[in-house]
Amino acid sequence: MPLGRGNEWVVRFVDGLIEIMHGFARPSRGLLELAPAPDIRFELPAQCYDLVSAIQDNLDVRLVYIDVDLECVTPDGHAFDIAQGATLMLSLRRSEDGLNALDEPPLLTLYLHADIYDPDSSGGDNERMAAANGPRLTAFLHRIETLGVTFEELDNPSCPGAKQYGFVDPDEST
Repeated sequence: MPLGRGNEWVVRFVDGLIEIMHGFARPSRGLLELAPAPDIRFELPAQCYDLVSAIQDNLDVRLVYIDVDLECVTPDGHAFDIAQGATLMLSLRRSEDGLNALDEPPLLTLYLHADIYDPDSSGGDNERMAAANGPRLTAFLHRIETLGVTFEELDNPSCPGAKQYGFVDPDEST
């Protein structure tokens, strides 16, 4: 996928990322790190459009952070949210020639701040909560791939059961 100059690809990607969060999370806060200008902060989701517009208007965006509230359910089906339960970070690697073309695909990192998806959580017996909510994480991770992202690595030493699609084996996740 040619990335091209400017932020067109980044705008489409972030817009698509916000779109595919349904059933997993809702954006709550956003932050753009700019170089060398000051950072721009947004309260989301009311300002999702403003976040995407700011990316479009600032060619020096280096990082995009989106904090999300996780949409969860209890084992008996009652909905609840975990405020700022995860952060998505899009790291843009730019050329050094000042032309602002993306050198290589951006790196998307998902930081989970809650262990609701881990059946072996150290917080006690989490199997029922993980069974109720794990499919939401798995589905979201599959939807991310529709945006042209490929899985590169998993860095989660505190959750040894974590895999590419959450806490299920890849052949169980389709």
